[in-house]
Amino acid sequence: MKKTYIWAAILTVAAVVTVNIWVTADQPSSSSTPAVVATVTVHKERMSDSILASGIVLPTAEEKIYRDGELGEYDLLVHEGQRVKQGTPLLRYHGEELERQLRDVVLSRKRLDLQLADNRGKVTELQQQFKNRIRTLSGDTDGSDTDAAVNQTAEELRALQQQIKVSEFEIKGLDEQRKTLEERRLSMLVKSRISGVVHRTITEDGLSGSESTAPILHIVSEPEYHIAGTITEFDAVLVQPGQTVTVKPKVQPDVKLKGVIRKIDYIPVESSTGADTAAQKDAVTSYPVVIDLVEPSDALKYGYHVFIEISLQLKGERLVVPYQAVRNENGQESVLLVEGGIVRTRHVVTGESNDSFVEIVEGLREGEQIVANPNTELKDGTAVQAEGAPS
Repeated sequence: MKKTYIWAAILTVAAVVTVNIWVTADQPSSSSTPAVVATVTVHKERMSDSILASGIVLPTAEEKIYRDGELGEYDLLVHEGQRVKQGTPLLRYHGEELERQLRDVVLSRKRLDLQLADNRGKVTELQQQFKNRIRTLSGDTDGSDTDAAVNQTAEELRALQQQIKVSEFEIKGLDEQRKTLEERRLSMLVKSRISGVVHRTITEDGLSGSESTAPILHIVSEPEYHIAGTITEFDAVLVQPGQTVTVKPKVQPDVKLKGVIRKIDYIPVESSTGADTAAQKDAVTSYPVVIDLVEPSDALKYGYHVFIEISLQLKGERLVVPYQAVRNENGQESVLLVEGGIVRTRHVVTGESNDSFVEIVEGLREGEQIVANPNTELKDGTAVQAEGAPS
């Protein structure tokens, strides 16, 4: 009889333990500590996307000066890195050949002046002789000898007058030549047409080989630069002149500069891809784009390569969540919804996305709370506590 009571007590305890285990498995234990998670509120906002392109820093203005072979050797008056203003003397040519030509012109002009004066004097003398012989001819009964003399004087007079016209024509040509040479003499001193920095110089001794055709002086409008870049055909339909951009030098990625698209050239950049190659099927056309900086910056240098970030504003407000909040398991997207301190899996359908947010097309309502960045340990039904919420 005593054994019967013992077995009955054991069965009763086992039944109570079984019920407690079932209840505990179905409900979170009040004694366990909830996981602390960061949560976000599902909300609406205007989303933006961005286009990333690349470009190179070029001066807004530049001046390249090539050697003038007719002016001969030269002396540089500036050095690389020197800042110059408009009108600053840059170089001076020696101009030996020019000076020689100018001296020859001046001497030729003086010779013609003397010749012209002499011929004009002879003309005056012959004209007087001609008048005298005409008077003699009128009183001569025979007249044969006087008539021949008059004809000879007239012929000499015409020859001298022709020489005078030729001399006057040559003098006019020499005067024009002298004017040209004197203008060329003024160009022996070359002055800057822009304000900027001397980017490159080549001395007279350095002009050899490939340098012989290079500019001997190159001035750039530092720090007034613009950005020359390219965008793809897919991006070209989304942007337009006047749109703001962010410029980031590749050597200084933390530097962000504001810019504005000045123009988009719809003549495509030439491609080296052949028309009959397989690569042509996957080729993408690129178009040149020019960007002006809102303000000059010393962070940029001529020739720097930069990233160009063009922001695009999507139309209308969208229901969004941080893109880190969305999980993807076997192609099924979901989030962890927080309700009453418990997480529940909620399947969603997403739409547009950018670097920060993803659009929720279906599955959530505005104002609901979800886990901001769920980890693999969070399961459906896990007790959680939002960061900053009272325990």
